[in-house]
Amino acid sequence: MRIQCPIKINAFRHGSRQAIISDNQTLTYRAFDYRIDSCAQKLRAIGVKERERVCILCAESPEYIILLFALWRLGAVACLLSQRLPPDALKRQIKNVRGKIILTDNVKACKNLAPIIVSLESVVKKSAPKTLSYAVGYRFNQPVTILSTSGSSAVPKAVQHSFANHYYSALGSNQNIPVAASSRWLLSVPLYHVSGLSILFRCFLKGAGVVFSRNKDICSIIKRHRLTHVSFVAAQLQRALARKGGCGALKKLKALLVGGSAIPEQLIMEGRMKKLRLYLSYGLTEMSSQVATTVALNRKGASLKAKVLRYRKVCIAKDGEILVRGKTLFQGYVKKDALRPATGKDGWFHTGDIGSLGKGGFLTVKGRKDAMFISGGENIFPEEIEYFLRGCALVEDALVVAHPNQEYGFRPVAFIKTKKNKCLNPLALEKYLSKFLPKFKIPDAFYLLPKELASIGIKSNRSSLLG
Repeated sequence: MRIQCPIKINAFRHGSRQAIISDNQTLTYRAFDYRIDSCAQKLRAIGVKERERVCILCAESPEYIILLFALWRLGAVACLLSQRLPPDALKRQIKNVRGKIILTDNVKACKNLAPIIVSLESVVKKSAPKTLSYAVGYRFNQPVTILSTSGSSAVPKAVQHSFANHYYSALGSNQNIPVAASSRWLLSVPLYHVSGLSILFRCFLKGAGVVFSRNKDICSIIKRHRLTHVSFVAAQLQRALARKGGCGALKKLKALLVGGSAIPEQLIMEGRMKKLRLYLSYGLTEMSSQVATTVALNRKGASLKAKVLRYRKVCIAKDGEILVRGKTLFQGYVKKDALRPATGKDGWFHTGDIGSLGKGGFLTVKGRKDAMFISGGENIFPEEIEYFLRGCALVEDALVVAHPNQEYGFRPVAFIKTKKNKCLNPLALEKYLSKFLPKFKIPDAFYLLPKELASIGIKSNRSSLLG
């Protein structure tokens, strides 16, 4: 079975539609397709072959997307790396995937990372032959990406997806969050995260436009580029609402998808009160982004419960763990030349998250199984405490970990990132939490979150605070 390339389809049928919009250039689907074909020829010339694992270390740009689709047309696998990682971490990831070629927008910074370093500029040319080639299709199980997990594990795992994984993830999402040819979705999430990649597939399947902007003012971006859709994590939404005119700008959007971590209740309430078209989502890298998502919360009677999307299946194990499978489930974890299967003997992927499944396929997520600890015989989920802390006026972000205690076994300790111009006030935090939590769940101590961990990707790494 083969899946036709959505770029090629739109280039033939709707070539003049805008596919990629940035602050200084616009690419129609026809021009986009020309440049992909041209780039594929350049890649072939430097030795990129089918199933070759090619590492990409670039900032988000139209050229980055052209490169991705050019690699896939050759049957190669794109290994997407984060520019925020130190050299030693990059070396480990590149060695693990057996990467021999790195394509980058900063050749100097990639010195000694791989045998072959190629500049992005040298393979993605602005001028390309103005001839549409024959139709392009992808094998159903053709591997196309390797991404690093951003979950709670200390050592990131390399997750391999097929084209079909991304394709069906987008189909299921688009049934819940409508996308039209006139839609414009801001790429506000890095492409080395599956939530960033998923924006491309959702838009290109519908002939919609993906928007890039270096501008940090969301109000200005929405107005200038006529945005209709945005993906945020909670902190991004908070900052957008805090901006002058932020609420008015966000109300113009047709969809505001929020995920990545627990979302403060006060933030949800504020969004609903201001009638924002919020969609709250639970997802994971291994499931190619969303698993379950709410309807738009501005609808009358809209529930906060997230419905399992099409092409995904969910069940709950006896111990409360969320198990998943379906057409969006990744192919396996990459370990050098080996690929560890995604599922065990039971045919399900064990997410490590704890939750419950209600009538009608509505999923409730309680927290991480591996983060849960026992304190004096009571089960404590750090995510529950973090959820309420993020609702406090003093707190921008929070992480809770288990600290050894001679009497109780473990006790919760909180690391806090305070809001601008706010000081850490443990007594005020204890008083605030006591409104929502029993005494045994209130942390014994509150510390400032180290600066180097305060903004380390989309999901904070809890394990880095242990020990």
